[in-house]
Amino acid sequence: MKRPRPLRSSLIVDDEEALMTALVQEPWSWKATPRPASPSARKALECLPQHEFELLLTDLMMPEMDGMHFCAARSRSIPDLAGIVMKGHGTIDKASRA
Repeated sequence: MKRPRPLRSSLIVDDEEALMTALVQEPWSWKATPRPASPSARKALECLPQHEFELLLTDLMMPEMDGMHFCAARSRSIPDLAGIVMKGHGTIDKASRA
């Protein structure tokens, strides 16, 4: 069976600094180079076209723009970018929609 190649780069978007730090350190075990975005989803959208990310990891609940709106905006500009939405807080309805 052919092994999938390791991810080269990932973008991590979260508004909580401690969680962002932990998430940036974790992908090293995946052999991916993580790039933390500023705590602003809007600023993260600006940096997407400037890099070739293979994975997007984003928080569901953020103050300026939630993870679902962020992923929807991202899919309009980069439709093939895989995304994972994390739910630390929120409702079951929001998590299932994400």
